[in-house]
Amino acid sequence: MPSLTKQDISALKNFTEEFNRQKAQKNFYSLLSEITCEELFDSSEKFSTKNGCLNYMCDILFQMGYVNSNYRTEIMEREALSSTALGNFAIPHALKMNAYKTGIFILIPEAPIPWDGHEVCIVLMMCFHPNDRKVFNEVFDNIASIFIDPAKVEQLIPCRNYTDFICTLLKLL
Repeated sequence: MPSLTKQDISALKNFTEEFNRQKAQKNFYSLLSEITCEELFDSSEKFSTKNGCLNYMCDILFQMGYVNSNYRTEIMEREALSSTALGNFAIPHALKMNAYKTGIFILIPEAPIPWDGHEVCIVLMMCFHPNDRKVFNEVFDNIASIFIDPAKVEQLIPCRNYTDFICTLLKLL
């Protein structure tokens, strides 16, 4: 029986890594398809303040039936504890998972938003239904693995529509 060469082992390793990467992308895409949509993507707004942005996003989530009328207060309370801005992006969220529906509102403003000493270029407002803790963990882990790298965030900033953003996000995973 012939033994595997170093080249064979390397090819198998590359194949396995690519297979696992594609599987992770497919899984992530499936989750994103459930909790994001074109109506929760905006790249046409300009905000001069963090609060203006947060109010706008909370209003949309409320109008679309994702959250209750207290969500804005919950978001502001969370922001008061510590900023959700991390460099040039922010991930505002409530402390409790009590949304009517799980969703992520993706906002790429026309110009950076002044946000607690940062210039935020991407905002991902997250809301999670209590039964979606597993979804939260999987989605947040994947998003964190992408957004931890400033070069990857820079590749997302030019996205001006939902499809472009999601495709770019998946490529970066």
